[in-house]
Amino acid sequence: MQYVSVSDRKELSRVNKTWYEASLDPRLLQDTVVVLHSLPSSAEETARICRRRHPHLTLDYVDGSSSAMQLFLTQCCDVMSVNLHSLSLKGSNVTPNTFVTLVSQCRSLTSLDLSCCNSLFMTGQLLEKPLEVAQLEAALVQVRELKLDSIRYLSDVMFSRIVGVCPNVERLSLAGSQMSFHSSAAYSGPSKSSCIFTFQNVLGFIEAHSSQLTSLDLSRTAINDIWIGMLAEVSGLQLQELRLVCCREVTNTGMTMLCRHMQSLAVLDLGQCTELDDETLYAISRNLHELRFLNLAGCRCISNNSVSSLYKLQRLETLNMSACYSIAPTAMMIGLCGKNGSPGLSHMTHLDVSCCSYVNDEMVISICAVLHALRHLDLASCFGVGDISVQFIVKYLKQLRYLSFAWCKNVTDNGMMGYIDNILQHAHHDHDDGGLCKCTRSQHSSLIFRRPSKNEPVEASSKMNALIDDRKNDSHVYHISELLHLRVLNLTACIKVTDISVKELRYLELKSLYLTMCPQVSDEALVAVSRNIPSLETLHVSKCGKVGDRGLLEVIDRLNRLKSLNISNCNAVTNRTIERLFVKCGRLRELDVSFCREVTPEAIEMLENNLTHLCCIQKRLVGSSF
Repeated sequence: MQYVSVSDRKELSRVNKTWYEASLDPRLLQDTVVVLHSLPSSAEETARICRRRHPHLTLDYVDGSSSAMQLFLTQCCDVMSVNLHSLSLKGSNVTPNTFVTLVSQCRSLTSLDLSCCNSLFMTGQLLEKPLEVAQLEAALVQVRELKLDSIRYLSDVMFSRIVGVCPNVERLSLAGSQMSFHSSAAYSGPSKSSCIFTFQNVLGFIEAHSSQLTSLDLSRTAINDIWIGMLAEVSGLQLQELRLVCCREVTNTGMTMLCRHMQSLAVLDLGQCTELDDETLYAISRNLHELRFLNLAGCRCISNNSVSSLYKLQRLETLNMSACYSIAPTAMMIGLCGKNGSPGLSHMTHLDVSCCSYVNDEMVISICAVLHALRHLDLASCFGVGDISVQFIVKYLKQLRYLSFAWCKNVTDNGMMGYIDNILQHAHHDHDDGGLCKCTRSQHSSLIFRRPSKNEPVEASSKMNALIDDRKNDSHVYHISELLHLRVLNLTACIKVTDISVKELRYLELKSLYLTMCPQVSDEALVAVSRNIPSLETLHVSKCGKVGDRGLLEVIDRLNRLKSLNISNCNAVTNRTIERLFVKCGRLRELDVSFCREVTPEAIEMLENNLTHLCCIQKRLVGSSF
């Protein structure tokens, strides 16, 4: 069992009782998580859940005040608590008494998530009694990760109580907390308030635990440069992970100081910090040589000058530059592939340059020659990417698991199937450095009418032509199905992809296929997909006008592992598909039938009332003549 994927293991467990018992071996459950959106209503269901003894349990937005919770506590926790390592109560309506009863039995916990548990902190009575404090101190002594995200009623007093019973916390998350970043002089009364949650109190906790704290998440808070500077200067604090997503008050001043003091950082998440620019990226490249994860998505002020210095981060494995519109391919190529003989980022496994409109074939070809270890590549909305890129990706990036060409309108059947002669015949050479057509009103006149800048474009073009000639001399046909390890393929809005190439897709382990807004994909393609990709779990064919009942019936009959199906805006789909879903899809969790004119509300209601395993059904304007 340990040599197969989780999906295959589920199938094997259905063969007979012996194989089912083998699938319950604790060694096979280390990475699996039980997610309960509602508590089991009967003792039989509870016993079935307890039997597996999973080490990770998530009660997702569950009502903890019901009788079902009491049944769960008495039967489930006695069995699961011994092996339970992580517990998430995110958004659950849990009372303080229920929380203490539940957690006090889980003495092996290493991770506790209380995000959005407003009811737990609303009354202010949590851990008021010394007996409760003693019980949780004994139970939570091994907790290393604590998440307190987006809790509306968190105060200094409540924060001190909850971290007091978790003395060995190493990873703390306060994302989305309503923290005050004013000085203590602005408040009267005791330093620890029962009404206000201040960062000064958090900073006191960080100073007291500086030698053990390794990760801090302050995303979506109002932290500014002053407090960033105070955090950076905490004696003995050497964070390995810091997340500041959507912290709009953070500027170059604070980040430069942080980079100088926190040179041990391996993970830095600055997504949507819109005030940061080249100065921050220069500071990162100059100081954070241990960095492995860097997220700069949405940092639109970053330009070519600093991106070309990324090659100094030799340990970098994950880079997200999504929606950094101003970066040209040449600068990105230098940053990723190196310059003047310096090695590129050869250890990189995840690269996201989606919505970088200047990314083109030349850049993709260059990174394919260097970043052979890539497993995740997102080129969504990179309008300069076409069939040549597809060919080099298939040839060099054999380890890819995630590949997105969403909104890449130059990707066609020729690139997908490896017809290099057709690719070269239809190639356009009248494009500028960014891969965009010169004769367009969307470009400023200074970009259309300008003198050639030195010899850089000529050198780049000659290099690209040499690589293309090398591919032309290679007689091998590089079909996209040669990416054997691929798990997710996103072809959303690839309007030139047709049934011809989709019918030839053959994968044994592909989990997700997105064909949304591919107008030339029809039932013929879905019939072939249902036969050639038996492992498919997620299929999106929204706004595919040629998709109807015939193709979807084949999908429902053959794809037994299907969990998510999106057929919204498919006007040829009727109640026949809904009726077949009711009979066949025993594992379907998500369904979107919005704006399907021929599907009636009565059919959807029948589906909702009878398929209890369906967690989410989108049904906007079903059957309407809009």
